[in-house]
Amino acid sequence: MSDDIRPATGRRRRDAGTSPVLPSWREMFTVAWWQGLWRRITGRADRPGMEERPVPRPVVVEEPSQEFTILTPAKGDGFPFSVRVRCDWEVSAMADDDHMTKKTAEVRQSLTRLRGTIQERVEAAIRPIARQYPPYRPAEAERAIGPALVSCMKDGEVKGNIRVWVDVCEPVRKDLEEVWRQRLLLDAQGEHRRVLVEQLRLRRDQWQEILLQSLRGVGEITAEKATWIAPYAMALAQEEGDATQVLRYMLKERFDESDRLFKALSDLVVDHRELEEFDFIVQSDSALRSLLHHLGVPVAPQENDGGRALEGARDGG
Repeated sequence: MSDDIRPATGRRRRDAGTSPVLPSWREMFTVAWWQGLWRRITGRADRPGMEERPVPRPVVVEEPSQEFTILTPAKGDGFPFSVRVRCDWEVSAMADDDHMTKKTAEVRQSLTRLRGTIQERVEAAIRPIARQYPPYRPAEAERAIGPALVSCMKDGEVKGNIRVWVDVCEPVRKDLEEVWRQRLLLDAQGEHRRVLVEQLRLRRDQWQEILLQSLRGVGEITAEKATWIAPYAMALAQEEGDATQVLRYMLKERFDESDRLFKALSDLVVDHRELEEFDFIVQSDSALRSLLHHLGVPVAPQENDGGRALEGARDGG
């Protein structure tokens, strides 16, 4: 019987060197077992000809920002805009240790090319845009120029982030200073007038309240019927004088006006003979009071005795 055949089963015995060795349950899930599993998953198992892959790293190049100022024509070509430009360089290149030196040299060459052409490229990009705006509208030109320079400076894995500030030129600035100086004066004068009007309104309201209280001391009167005192209150607010004289004057004018209206009404009624003369005389007191009340003239309280006396005189007649 051959030595490589088992007596009991008759099967050929496998070589111990080629048979897969399975770990026992005691060897599974140990630290060494987990480390070996991790190496097999990540491809770092200790196999013949198997080496770790190189890890790329960012290429670091210290490059200072670049700033310059250019003059570009505004609309009409009469005056230019003053454009200040700042460029911050950004490198996105990656390389492993073996290729880091070569990649760094390539990045520096790209930076040198970009730095030498940046001013020419920026001027070519902004010149047609700036010509669309008047020389006194730098803010509008700045908003339009900014987006046009986003992808202006790029060379492979090197990019320039550009910011711009657009200002007016000195001759335009001097003219704008004069214009805004006059504008400020007008605004200040308008504000001063607004304050004066507000103060005048407050004084008018105060004088109107004073005059109304004075009229109420003479007789019955409501604020709704006393709007005619507003011109007198305004006159006192504009130029304060003797309030007593003003009160007498306005009452005299109002009573005179009421008297003229009442005479005109009485002549009209008597001429048309719509009332007997005696009836008109008896009712004239209440008519006059109603007219004065309607005109906003203070009226003294009505005496009931006088009214009864007039009624008695009418009955006796």
